[in-house]
Amino acid sequence: MITFRRRILLKAAKLFDLALMVLSFAMATALAAYETPTISLARFLSVRVKVGNFALFAFFLLAWHLTFSSFGLYTSKRLSPLWRQVLDIAKATTLGSAIAFVAATFLRIQMVTPLFILVFWVTTTLAGATSRVLVRYTLGSIRRQGRNLREMVVVGTNPRALRFARKIEARVELGYRIVGFVDSQWAGTGAFQEAGYPVVSDFAGFPRFLREPGVAAAGGQPGHAIRLTRAPCGRACEGSSWAQPGRSSELGACASRCLT
Repeated sequence: MITFRRRILLKAAKLFDLALMVLSFAMATALAAYETPTISLARFLSVRVKVGNFALFAFFLLAWHLTFSSFGLYTSKRLSPLWRQVLDIAKATTLGSAIAFVAATFLRIQMVTPLFILVFWVTTTLAGATSRVLVRYTLGSIRRQGRNLREMVVVGTNPRALRFARKIEARVELGYRIVGFVDSQWAGTGAFQEAGYPVVSDFAGFPRFLREPGVAAAGGQPGHAIRLTRAPCGRACEGSSWAQPGRSSELGACASRCLT
């Protein structure tokens, strides 16, 4: 479930990325005009400001937004390493710059030179990556203070699941609190109980657990965890593949349908 606050933050992030793109476009335009003696910036602005060009730029804004969305830049990245988030930014800006270059070549827009594309790509990539790094560290600091926290249950009780839970608990900046584990009795249950973690449900009772008041679930990494958030009523759990062979059918069936 996406809360109203998160929805507002997502819209702000999208507008911020578009604003960075517009600023980068303006910087690249100014530099390209300065480096092109046959076309001054004043002449470019006086000639190109037309209704058709506004429509073209609006189309480019839409293409830029769709490109960023297609790389998952507006989904939760708590469990992703920072380098992967920066890499996704670089991929998105590279594709967006390539779209701009191809469109400018096809439409014969003289101002969009290879230098323009280079400056545009560098500025959008650096600005986008820097903003993500700052947001990540800011949110990490907030979570260390006990705010913006989420609760999590881990599927399975084998050693791999225990290592995952301890890794999550060690990274306080992620803002997750382990509620417990979901599993049925098996040969390793005794060894798991020695670790001191609770088992909140077995697979058969997991749908009922999700229906409890105040619980909403969203799919995590397959085989790792289901993130829980507090909500007025049960909502949905998403995902259909889980780590433990032979034990996934009941949980997969629960996770693939809407629980209301």
